[in-house]
Amino acid sequence: MILNSINFFFRVFGEIRKILFSMLISCCSLQIYAEESIMLDRVVAVVNKAVILESELNQEIFLRNSLFQNPSAISDETKQFILENMINDLVLLQRAKRLNISVDSKTVLRVIKNISEEKKMSLKLFEAQLKKEGLNLELFKKNIEKEILLRRLRERELQDKLIISDTEAKNFLETQGKNNLITDEVLIKHLKFPFDETVTEQERMKLKIKVNEILENHEKKFKEKGEKFWAEDGREFETWEWKSFEKLPEIFVDSLRNSAAGGFVQVIESGSGFHLLFLSERRSSIIKDEVTVYKARHILKKVAVNTKETTTLKLMERLMQRIQQGESFSSLAEEFSDDITSAQNGGELNWSYPGDLVLPFERVALSLSPGEVSAPVRTMFGYHLIQLLEKKQILIDEQRQLNIAKTMIRERKIPEVTEEWIRDLRENSYVEIKSKEF
Repeated sequence: MILNSINFFFRVFGEIRKILFSMLISCCSLQIYAEESIMLDRVVAVVNKAVILESELNQEIFLRNSLFQNPSAISDETKQFILENMINDLVLLQRAKRLNISVDSKTVLRVIKNISEEKKMSLKLFEAQLKKEGLNLELFKKNIEKEILLRRLRERELQDKLIISDTEAKNFLETQGKNNLITDEVLIKHLKFPFDETVTEQERMKLKIKVNEILENHEKKFKEKGEKFWAEDGREFETWEWKSFEKLPEIFVDSLRNSAAGGFVQVIESGSGFHLLFLSERRSSIIKDEVTVYKARHILKKVAVNTKETTTLKLMERLMQRIQQGESFSSLAEEFSDDITSAQNGGELNWSYPGDLVLPFERVALSLSPGEVSAPVRTMFGYHLIQLLEKKQILIDEQRQLNIAKTMIRERKIPEVTEEWIRDLRENSYVEIKSKEF
């Protein structure tokens, strides 16, 4: 749980920002490709009874290239990767249709209403803002509908595959969670070069040699450029959130355990491809039977897109001064906090266990004495003023230990289970790639 009362909106906005940007690019790219597609459009892939057109693929490629500040020509391997993702999405949408999974218009409108309220706009003003940015409301709705549809499909299809038994959780606790075990957490960047079950040994070895050459080239460039490498040469890598080894795919663990932060890891082969990893950082945490729990309240001010950091910081400093001069923390939270849910309760949050809230927030909260108010604290959500209400040491009961263990095991399994699920759906679908380029 990471500030549950506001996390939903941030997750939605993260996705919506991507959707907004992609639609904006699509609007531009549509005009670029429209004339050509009328004359030259052709089928690049067949997925059951549906097709993917070259113009659709070109729009996706154009979008991906436009996401970077210094776009360069996209490689054939990347084009193939984009096409494979489009095929997978189409397979999933067809699966959802067969299972009669749908999204009603009221749900879509409710999500849009939540977004507009979070942006402090009426629906009418929000629609006007979309038009001002050259975006089509109906297309915006369709993108939201697609995201909800795919999420519902994943929840329905993977639920049974991710059930963790009490026995499995108990075994996990006995081996890893009962002895104040120090566990490493790592922050990594990941790039996959996929292959399927039809790959020949010769093709696999050829790809392996190529991936090792890419690794050698990346290591050389990273040594020369440092952090600039990621903006220029390492743009296709995906940055993962902090993960303990228990939450990582097993094939990654040994290599990462023996690697130092700030460098690439040797090429790793799985059943579905080769993986390049860069270990950015590592840290340690301790799993204990006894933990400190705490209750706090906060005032959150988000940093608006067109607002300077210093403007928000100065506002928080003024609020802190008002609290120090005797004004009620809860009254100011109700008036100023952008965490709408907790603001209704004077900024008060539920009892929090270690890891429930983002780390900068947790560290400051636990450093305070009951009743003490912090200076402004910056997190990924914005600036917080934190008042600690109470903290205490408690023994984690057995059921909570089991729940924690199940969550850790489930998160570790999700990538592999999802990949296997999509692969099975692909194998049971008719997929034909028409273009000779792929």
